[in-house]
Amino acid sequence: MGTVLKKKLNNPDDRISQMPDEVLSFMLLLLPSEEAARTSILSRRWRYVWKSSAAYSSSLNLDVVAMRGSPYSYKMSKRYVENTYLLFIEQIKFIKWVDQILQLGYRPTMDSFRLRFYFKKNSADNINRWINMAISKSVKNFDIDLSHFLTLGYCLPNDEFYTFPDWLFTCETGSLVKLLCLKACIFRPLDFKFSALMDLQLDNVLIDQDCFVNFLSSCTNLEKLCLVKCWELLSLKIPGSLFKLKYLAIINCRSLEYIKIDARNLNRFEYRGYPVHFTFLNVPQLSNIIVNIAYGDSSSSEITRVLESISSQLPKLDSLMMNTFRIKEPILPSVVINLKKLVLWIDAYEDTLWGFIPLLHGSPYLHTLELH
Repeated sequence: MGTVLKKKLNNPDDRISQMPDEVLSFMLLLLPSEEAARTSILSRRWRYVWKSSAAYSSSLNLDVVAMRGSPYSYKMSKRYVENTYLLFIEQIKFIKWVDQILQLGYRPTMDSFRLRFYFKKNSADNINRWINMAISKSVKNFDIDLSHFLTLGYCLPNDEFYTFPDWLFTCETGSLVKLLCLKACIFRPLDFKFSALMDLQLDNVLIDQDCFVNFLSSCTNLEKLCLVKCWELLSLKIPGSLFKLKYLAIINCRSLEYIKIDARNLNRFEYRGYPVHFTFLNVPQLSNIIVNIAYGDSSSSEITRVLESISSQLPKLDSLMMNTFRIKEPILPSVVINLKKLVLWIDAYEDTLWGFIPLLHGSPYLHTLELH
């Protein structure tokens, strides 16, 4: 056995293992963080090498996949959801792993902080401690995803959600943040400190209606806004102060009834969800729209209302993508003068395309029609 092990260690073909740890650490820095983390399961030496490389990285990646070396299988994930004790043990293991990583002595400043696991408000002390450490490193990009097992359909009560601690930021540290990506938590900022924020992504996040509108008004450098499954929103007003906003996506916000957009540099808008009332104000650059509506019985009238808003308020629109599922009756005539590209998702088992003939007649400059 000793002879076999000695041969493996002296194997001339295994040149990577013969390299110094410092060189291997540098090599791992060139890999994406997920791939570098997978090397930690090869051996004790590689675990040490990966931790050493993490200390030199400009990103702090606290991902459960990095801890395990591979994602959870569906069967294993289901076990954790159904057995709270097993889940608690896994959370303790993750917390210990994170604390070991943070003891490595990271660089004085870092660019990104990423946290991905399943946590509720009872883990707030640990999460806040990690975020506070990231703040002390002048981190610019925060990506916090606490939804790891929610993809299985497990529904977490609202009062169990973790609250993002905006109060940990000062005006100085908050002004450094460029990206804020939150998933499966509560976001209700009372002080508006993220003046330099450029990219805001909220997924399955509980937000207060009035508080969020006031917060948006203070984000004058925002260029991208993406809201997914923000079910507390009843209406959304994009204020004119967001003059740098270029991309807006609103996806499956099921309680939303009204959207008012005033953003003069917005050029791409994506909406997926139930029918809502659109009002477009001062959007002269908006030329690309994707609309995917979950239609009810009055689907033709709903899409007619959407097209009326588009045709009357968006003179520069040249690209439109829409779904046509369950369109039985023709939509009312709509004129979209500058429309050049129309993409339709159709139901192959229904005669849905005929309902869009009036739109084709009302688009004299249309030169591209795609059917999917």
